Amino acid sequence: MAEIETANALDMDQLAHYREDDDVELESLSQTEQNKDISPLQKDDVLAYPRGALAGESLHALFEAVNFESVPRLSDEQLYQQVERIVRRYYGEMADLEHFVRAAAKMLRDVLATELLPGLRLQDVDGKNRASELEFLMNTSLNPPALSALMRSFGEKYDVGRLPATTLRGFMTGFIDLVFFAQGKYWIVDWKSNYLGDKPQDYDADALNAAMKTHRYQLQYLIYLVALKRHLETRLPDFDYERDVGGVFYLFIRALRPEADLTVDGDGVKRPYGVVFDRPDRAFIEELDQLLA
Repeated sequence: MAEIETANALDMDQLAHYREDDDVELESLSQTEQNKDISPLQKDDVLAYPRGALAGESLHALFEAVNFESVPRLSDEQLYQQVERIVRRYYGEMADLEHFVRAAAKMLRDVLATELLPGLRLQDVDGKNRASELEFLMNTSLNPPALSALMRSFGEKYDVGRLPATTLRGFMTGFIDLVFFAQGKYWIVDWKSNYLGDKPQDYDADALNAAMKTHRYQLQYLIYLVALKRHLETRLPDFDYERDVGGVFYLFIRALRPEADLTVDGDGVKRPYGVVFDRPDRAFIEELDQLLA
């Protein structure tokens, strides 16, 4: 089975690796105000987890540190201890720490156990077939108006509106949250901790589509796919996009529940709440690759 190599590959900065999955601009309330009138039971749900940049960093850190395949075998207390060490680094001795740790631990179990596609769960992907925070560096010349036009030509869902007119030349750098190998293909995952509502149903297809549009996440993951394509072309002598690339998942991690009902996305496919999936056509990725060259 192929293994992911993490040496000297992929990356990106402002254009493609946003951290507004934390929605800092929406969070003007203090931590106490955010959580007042929330019952202890609600506080143990990740939907009540703190918001903002610190929350996003702490949740991302969990996925970087934990061995996915070991989580189903851990007792609640064992998982709590692992999660506590990470969450405490961000929140110290705050009063509600126990609730937030339990919420994060349950979130971790739920996200890893959710079937993203038939037979595809992250808890089944072992460590040698995962690379977290995969860094990339791309030499590029970017004409934003041409990029907008290309994206629009491949469908309304890729329309990101007008971009700044200045041509950008140089190196584009960034990090892909997770690249993994499963079912004979390579896949991209981006963790999103955006707060869209108080229940999983608030993360249905319409809400996810609105969030993707607002933050131009489609542009982000298209550049990730180009970076992955270039990376694999240097590692696989007979690389073929259709055969080797599975697609990209944007996981709004506050909503994923393995037992939850499904929502119908814009392509008419039933998916779990909080899951956005796309696999753009080869022609689109190749044209984008040429545009960025």
